Amino acid sequence: MINLLNALLNYDLVTLSQSNVVWGIYFILFTVIFLENALLPAAFLPGDSLLLLTGALTAKGILPFFPTLGLLVTASGAGYWVNYLLGQWLGNTQLVQKWLVRMPERYHQRAYILSERYGSLALLVGRFLGFVRTLLPLFAGISGFRHKRFQFFSWIGALLWVYTFMIFGEKLTKISLFRQNETAGMTLLLVFPLVFLMVGIVGIFIAAYRQKK
Repeated sequence: MINLLNALLNYDLVTLSQSNVVWGIYFILFTVIFLENALLPAAFLPGDSLLLLTGALTAKGILPFFPTLGLLVTASGAGYWVNYLLGQWLGNTQLVQKWLVRMPERYHQRAYILSERYGSLALLVGRFLGFVRTLLPLFAGISGFRHKRFQFFSWIGALLWVYTFMIFGEKLTKISLFRQNETAGMTLLLVFPLVFLMVGIVGIFIAAYRQKK
């Protein structure tokens, strides 16, 4: 893990291209994307910014585009399915209700408005909204949303979300300003997910502290 972070921070293409490092990158990407989509307590994980970094890595030839796309679409789709099943099977349990209570009300409202306005299409639109992305499949499971219909929109949403952010990450690397400061640019793309991760963790502790008071 330390070697991987050092290689990313120093933009060491030789190290990053090693097969064991590539597999390490794949493991981290799959785990983060899966958990963010599957579990409400993991909604703070930096999926969007991590996909931007992934797109930049594919643009530099460190990761192959289509196998990486397939892997992360699978992670996202499988995560949504687990989230849906949690809502369906455990939605009324104390555990899941605690998760929902700890989620700020504004995200509940956004998820509700999306569902009311767009119906099934909310699973596509909501994929691009942090925290709402993780709420929607849980709500779908709790509300008894039809399984086949859920799967259809879930997997299309996963493809659109992952593909869009990866392409955007690729395009970023082709901007002249980025190319002139490539090492700094790649470092920023790495730092953003780490910052969002830390902010999310701090936010969880603050929310837990407030609930205990």
